[in-house]
Parts: sequence; structure tokens; C-alpha cells
Amino acid sequence: MNKKEQRKVKHGGDWSGFLEERGLIPFDYSANVSPLGMPPSALKAMESLSASDLSRYPDPECRALRRAIAARYGIHGDQIFCANGAADIIYRLSYALRPERAVLIAPDFGEYAEALANVGTDITYYMAGNAGSDPDGMGKPRDFAVDRGILSYINEKTDLVIFSNPNNPSGCVTDTEVLHSILGKCIECGTLLVIDECFLDFLPDAREKTMLCRLKESRGQLLVLRAFTKFYGMAGLRLGWCAADDPELLEKLRKSGPPWQVSTIAQTAGAAALADTAYEEALRLLTARERSYMQEALMAGGFHVIPGAANYILFYSEDHELHEKLQDHGIMIRDCSDYPGLAKGWYRVAVRTREENEMLLSRLLPAQV
Repeated sequence: MNKKEQRKVKHGGDWSGFLEERGLIPFDYSANVSPLGMPPSALKAMESLSASDLSRYPDPECRALRRAIAARYGIHGDQIFCANGAADIIYRLSYALRPERAVLIAPDFGEYAEALANVGTDITYYMAGNAGSDPDGMGKPRDFAVDRGILSYINEKTDLVIFSNPNNPSGCVTDTEVLHSILGKCIECGTLLVIDECFLDFLPDAREKTMLCRLKESRGQLLVLRAFTKFYGMAGLRLGWCAADDPELLEKLRKSGPPWQVSTIAQTAGAAALADTAYEEALRLLTARERSYMQEALMAGGFHVIPGAANYILFYSEDHELHEKLQDHGIMIRDCSDYPGLAKGWYRVAVRTREENEMLLSRLLPAQV
């Protein structure tokens, strides 16, 4: 499937639009943000900032933050670029490289295609699993994991390959050996591989699955994308980063947007959050427990559920108006019909606390809606 013109990307989390339209703040399950809120250490660090701290320009190099990231993930500070959220990096990358041809996954995060369409990139989609099949028929996908089939899509004319791991919206995790094979093919073809790991930290074995450990051997053909948005509950602060073993690529990213891209508040909160191991452990435990609870409840309720490994669940419902019906109850879920490879009836919900999840299920199960 080739497309140069992409549809307008929709997002979850537009609580302000819901408020303007309906006059109330919704129960928001459309955005996959930590239900624990920001780490206490980050809140305390922000509160310690003085007026004089905020009257000065932020550190344009994000030095303290990069040191904290490097220590946390075992990489070098010179391999890191920080920005105003992961989306900022995605758009900077598109404008910096202006790739002629790119391979994307379907379904996957829509901002990749949106950013690349702005610079005229010719996009080829690799349909993960059996995406695009009729979910009402015998071809219901078991998952949307990326497999070795993508290797045939990558050649010397491919400038860029980008996809998320875990996948957004399915939560499926790409096998590590498959990732290594993709990287090997990209090195062979001179193709830049971008792996979006923004949800990887929700996994208990994230350290074993990250591609950050392959930076040195990637010959500059690998960029790993991360963010504080979801795992650390900092969606409103806007803080993301990426790592690559290519100084020229990182410099292109820096030059492709305005300076002082990360505020003092965000830099301070991010550095503090990375040291909060108690928060990390509590969030991973909650996510694993509640995801299992939600998946079992949804399957028991008759929904077709894609088993994932992140803090959200993708499922199919015969009710193609479920999204609108739940809004009448003050609840937002993500209608995924705008994802390439998905159609009406596919929805994504965030995994939150037990009380919040029970409230959603009371409205979501067919007998209750």
C-alpha cells in the first residue's frame, strides 16, 4: 500500500475538546498515560525551582538531563538529543533528512506518516500480522507483531524504516531476533532504522528488549526514540529524547527546529524522574496486573482482544458506534479506524487503576452500554 497523501491524524487525550463540546471533563481512556501521575521526585524537583531559575533561558544542550539519561540507560551523553516530546523529534527527523522513500508498519502511530507526508516522502506500508483483513471473517488477527516479512520491503532505495516497539495501538512486541535482522538489513542497504520505544519501559524486561544496546554496532544506521510522556505521566510537560551513534544526524536534528527546545521545568522534572526506581517498579506491577484483568474481562464480554504488553489494549467490537455511545456516558476511548490497516470497530483503551478499569468495564460490556 503506497500513499503520499495521508489523512488527518487523530489523537487520544483531547479532553479540552470534550469539555468545550459537552461541558464536562471526561473519564479519559483514550490516552495511554501513567495512571499514577508524575513521580513524586519529579514534582518535588519542579517545586524547588525558583523564580530566578525560570527567568533564565533553559540549558540549550540539556546537559544535566542527558547525563541522567545516559546513566539510566547505559549509553553516552553525546549519543543523546532531547526535544519537546517524541513528536518533535519525528518532525525534526523528517525535515532534516527529507527521505524520498520510507517503509512504515500498519497499523502504527500516525505521526510518522503525517510528518513524512509534509516533506513528500513516498511511503510503503508493511501490513503487520494480517492487518487489513476482515475482522468479521475467519481472518481475525491474533496480533500485529512485525515479522521477517518486512525484510523484503527494505532495499538500497529505502531511506528510512520507522516503527514502534511495542506497537501503538496493538501493544505487540517485535521479537528481538527479528529486530536484529531488520537492523542488519538496514545497515546493508544504508537505510536509517528508527525504533520508537516510547512504551517499552512498561515491560518488566525492557532492558533486555531495548535496541539502545545496538547503537555502537549500528554504523550510524539506528536511532532509538524515547519519551517521558506516557511512562512518567508528563504529557503536559512535553519531553522526549532519542539516541544515535551518529553525531552528524544528531546535529541535523538540532538544526531542524528552534533552539531551547526543552524548558527548564521539563529538564528538571525529567532528570529527577529517572532516579525514581520505586515509581518505576510500582507502575510496572500495576500495569501487568491491570492489563491482565482488563484483557480477560474484555474477552469474557465477547470482544476480540489483541494480547499486548504495554499499558493499553486494542480490541474489536461489532458495535461500530461504541465510541460515540461511551461519550454519552462521559467516557473517551480511542477510535482506531483512522489507523492504516484498521477499520470501524477497532478501539484502544488505556490500562488504569482497578477502580477506573471497573468503571470503564461497567459501561463497556455489551449488557451495560
